[in-house]
Amino acid sequence: MAYAPVNGTQIYYRTYGQGLPMVLVHGNGSNHLTWVYQTTYFSRWYRTIPPDLRGFGNTVDVHNGPYVTAATDDFVGLLDHLGIDRCLVMGFCIGGPLIMHLACAHPERVQSAVVLQSIGRNGPLPAAKSALFQEWCAGLKNHPEATPEVLDAFYANLYTQEFVYAISREQAAACQTPMLMYPGNDGPHPYAIGEELAKLVPNAEFHPDWKEEPAKSAAL
Repeated sequence: MAYAPVNGTQIYYRTYGQGLPMVLVHGNGSNHLTWVYQTTYFSRWYRTIPPDLRGFGNTVDVHNGPYVTAATDDFVGLLDHLGIDRCLVMGFCIGGPLIMHLACAHPERVQSAVVLQSIGRNGPLPAAKSALFQEWCAGLKNHPEATPEVLDAFYANLYTQEFVYAISREQAAACQTPMLMYPGNDGPHPYAIGEELAKLVPNAEFHPDWKEEPAKSAAL
């Protein structure tokens, strides 16, 4: 096991293979183990690094700013800890906003990115928390630091802003990082968000049918 002392917490991470660094950002309710098949595959060509985001897996959350801003600082701190100047980054779900925020705030650290079924929202924030978020909260019984107040603040910090929560449409349009965009197809991961991101980011390539045949079978 490996930890990086970063930004007031200890970021848990694993590393596999050699070559150009590729950081894999997991989604909500998961951890670095989400990427077990991808690390096996990509580590043949890349140095693959799946960390646990703060508040997930083996990484404890601390109260030092809005979640996406703090998680972005964690990401940069992890790169510094590992001696990495630039990397590829791939992520899904909440990894989408994190990658977009990272690419806008620190473009010099991101060579290219892959965004898979990003979370996002068009329109007002619903009054009730989503069933998925409540289910994730229920799974935190062994994390005493995850108090109701912390979880409420986490939810507000992550979801209050519209679009992809972490950046504006104007910021997306100014982002020059080369990206591959793969949209979602359900409520938390709207197809329209991935489609709009691909239209806004100047160097984005859109892959709309990745969950359909024949692309689905070809990926297995």
